[in-house]
Amino acid sequence: MTAREFERRVADSVCGIKGEIVVGVSGGADSTALLVALHAVGKPLFAVTCDFHLRGEESTRDRRFVGSLCRRLGVECLEADIDVEGWRREHGGSVEMACRDTRYALFRRTLRERGAARIAVAHNADDNVETLLLNLFRGTGIEGLRGMEPDTGEIIRPLLGIGRRGILEYLAEKGEEFVTDSTNLESEYRRNFIRNRVLPLIEERWPGMRDAVALTQRNLRGEAAVLRHALAPAQENILPWKAIRRCGDARTMIHRFASRFGASASQIDEITRHSAAPRPGCYWPVRDGEISSERDGLYFDSLTEEAPQLQWTAMENTPAAMATIRADRSNTAFYSSRKPENYMLRGVRAGDRIAPLGMKGTMAVSDIMKDAKLTRRQKRLARVLCDAATGEILWLEGLKRSRHDLVAPADPVIFRLAKPLTPEMP
Repeated sequence: MTAREFERRVADSVCGIKGEIVVGVSGGADSTALLVALHAVGKPLFAVTCDFHLRGEESTRDRRFVGSLCRRLGVECLEADIDVEGWRREHGGSVEMACRDTRYALFRRTLRERGAARIAVAHNADDNVETLLLNLFRGTGIEGLRGMEPDTGEIIRPLLGIGRRGILEYLAEKGEEFVTDSTNLESEYRRNFIRNRVLPLIEERWPGMRDAVALTQRNLRGEAAVLRHALAPAQENILPWKAIRRCGDARTMIHRFASRFGASASQIDEITRHSAAPRPGCYWPVRDGEISSERDGLYFDSLTEEAPQLQWTAMENTPAAMATIRADRSNTAFYSSRKPENYMLRGVRAGDRIAPLGMKGTMAVSDIMKDAKLTRRQKRLARVLCDAATGEILWLEGLKRSRHDLVAPADPVIFRLAKPLTPEMP
């Protein structure tokens, strides 16, 4: 592949991207070729290089090389020091995972701070073959076998269709030097073992296997896109039971839904067994929140979501206003003659009771929510309005109004508590 063809393929991969690109550069052949090619096609760039301090003087050499390359190209560069061992003490995991997570966290923070369009990384076609084998040996599905995406909407991989040999040929023709990470020559890490020992052995028998695997992965990415479309309900935060039954493969559907939120394989198996005879009230804590079983399906709740803000407004007490209040049976608003400072809004607590309008005695708030068939998420976000002095519950938002503290026709002003009205579009 000529340098001109190489740069044309890189240009095609980024032609629709407007704005600055944050480029991850280590100084190795792949990332050096990526930076040089993106610069050659005229994209606005900001480089980021990470010094993990794991290889002594070699790490410092790599960082200096990247800094020198960026200065020569006129590309602004962030040279970041990463405390890998400190990260592992806090989060655990392998050195390999720590480097990856800290590197991508820095890329994403830089993307946000600079308002850039994409993060560009230097994964190539050979990396994708290695990824397929790594995932295959761990056990995976179509998502793991299809490999990395050229453009996720956040991360682009302009070299994903180019093998390592083409990258080296490009650098040689351009007269560009690069550095070599000595640990890449060792086979201690799983990816290096596949790269240095497994793939050369396979190629002895099947010389064209890399191209064949790349073709398979392109086909699998197409199949995955069709599958995502067919299983569209699983892309939302709610997965209906009827969609699972209609799919015919409950585990596949549940895996596509639950794995996005960090559910483990054992949790997915448990949810799949549960789906055969679902019942409300079961839930599974996952990395990003909680998955719960409700009457109509599986729900995901991030647990960080807050209930919408409510706002007090004042209006004149007129016959028309009183008629509006009497006609409102939705309980989405609370009306009072007393000023807002007389009330306190809070979440539901165990033992809460309310004296509902139109009834004698009191009812447990928990029973009202149960009768209304609220989901776990809705129960978590539910609020009650209390008398600030006595603590008496006067309103269960959206469900019940107390028969106490009602608006009288003679009161001059009415105070209304509800969600702010959304202005109508012109």
